[in-house]
Amino acid sequence: MYVDAHVHLDRFADPEAVVAAAARAGVHCLAVTETPSHHAEVSAWLGARTGVELAVGAHPLHAASLSDEELRRLDRAIGRCRFVGEVGLDGSPEGRASLPAQRRAFERVLAHPDLRSRVLTVHSRGADAEAITALAGSRATAILHWFRGTATDAQAALEAGLRFSINPAMIATPEGRELIAQLPRERVLTETDGPYTSVEGRPAAPADVPVVIDALARAWGVAAEQARRRVVDNWRALVGG
Repeated sequence: MYVDAHVHLDRFADPEAVVAAAARAGVHCLAVTETPSHHAEVSAWLGARTGVELAVGAHPLHAASLSDEELRRLDRAIGRCRFVGEVGLDGSPEGRASLPAQRRAFERVLAHPDLRSRVLTVHSRGADAEAITALAGSRATAILHWFRGTATDAQAALEAGLRFSINPAMIATPEGRELIAQLPRERVLTETDGPYTSVEGRPAAPADVPVVIDALARAWGVAAEQARRRVVDNWRALVGG
């Protein structure tokens, strides 16, 4: 078994082929969505699949366009879904103008009465300290997806009990490798963020998780099988089972 803790399955040209390849490779997927309506659409075609969990999302870059009905739909879906994502904040140049709307949506997620029994996968680009502070205050169980914050931010996240998911783009940069070296192994998960990262010049897919495992094994000075087991154990400790 492998774990892809953050992947946009429906954004692939042939999502059914990607799901089938993930199953053959033994990759358990957490499929994220970007809006509550998007979650409903993905749920309709995906159905119940062994090895695939579906999260309801309110991506920060879509927050300004969420209607009141979409926000109510988000509330209802969180009440039904074990996983929530992609949610969070984006303070990059692309997202800065919509930060007030992002904050309202994220605060709504974190205030949900069922939050404490949910697992979140969180976007924090350009707003890491703020997102971590909000998560710590809510005592959420959360994974920081594609984290690009400072060492100080990472330490604050660790103190808040948060996890980190590592993807192919991260292992290719000095900053990503420095983060891996800083993190306790028991807080590390793997992701692809496919198709928004790449492996060998093509969109990364869940079946590429072993590439990330190999990088973790090198960083930790262990065999790939030991790294794989560590990540799987981390996932099971997070979600149970």
